[in-house]
Amino acid sequence: MTCGVCHPKMFRENGGRVFGYMTADTPSHAVDTAKPLYFMGCEHIFCDLPIGHVRHRPAFKKLHRAVRHGDRIILPSLKVLGSTPATQQQRMAEFEAKGIGIFVLTDQPNRAGHSHLAIVA
Repeated sequence: MTCGVCHPKMFRENGGRVFGYMTADTPSHAVDTAKPLYFMGCEHIFCDLPIGHVRHRPAFKKLHRAVRHGDRIILPSLKVLGSTPATQQQRMAEFEAKGIGIFVLTDQPNRAGHSHLAIVA
């Protein structure tokens, strides 16, 4: 399901907390990536940065421990869950089995070629 216009209030109406998770290549990239997550009402944003050529995910592990039934996680893209569709689906299923909602922000161009923020839930 995709929605072209969503308001941050929608994530708080049914209770639960709102978390964000992202990965970034540099601290300045992290700031740019975090802005839409803050806009959507994330109370806590977890961010993993690469160390050398290996991307460790300590923040992802902390997020996994922090969330509980009824919480929501907002992601800037599905890629932050893993590099393959199988890994992404597995991680989404783990959260959904715990009763945690996953929302993915995506920058999609409309027919006129202008970008708008959409949410894929």
